[in-house]
Amino acid sequence: MKRLVLALCVVVACKLEASSFISVGNVKLYRAPPPPESGVELHEYLPIGETYGNWTRSASVRVYKDLHGDPKAFLTKMAATVAKSHPRAFSTLIENDRSKGLILNFVLFPPASDPNPFAEWSVMRARYVAGRGFVVYQYGMRVYGLGKETAAILDAERLRMTGPFDAASFEEETDG
Repeated sequence: MKRLVLALCVVVACKLEASSFISVGNVKLYRAPPPPESGVELHEYLPIGETYGNWTRSASVRVYKDLHGDPKAFLTKMAATVAKSHPRAFSTLIENDRSKGLILNFVLFPPASDPNPFAEWSVMRARYVAGRGFVVYQYGMRVYGLGKETAAILDAERLRMTGPFDAASFEEETDG
């Protein structure tokens, strides 16, 4: 009986966790519990069944309440931070011709000592929202196990998802 109650609780808890989601293009990502002590207001989204330690796609919204500034300066600093922490990373700032918004586009690789090598492509955008703070949106994809096809997979995702990321509202929806 205890196992049945425990199994039922796990199913209900998973359903509750998986009920809030966002869409980036045709990718649906579900709200995950925030990591402990993130230091900012943080909402993370993953595919159902994936974890922070092993994910294929991820999105996040971070709110820095005390940060006021220029999104370009923030994204430029973020690119420098990524390059410093991941020396093999590369990044570019992309300007949307229509909206004039900026997107940081970057690819990073873990240290060679990482037992589970991956390549990660991410895009990030930022804006100041009066009364809320500096809001940073991010979407990314990881490919585990590096091979000849890794660059092509990441590039295809970049081409397919940069526009939908730029247009995404990051407003949560709820499953029926």
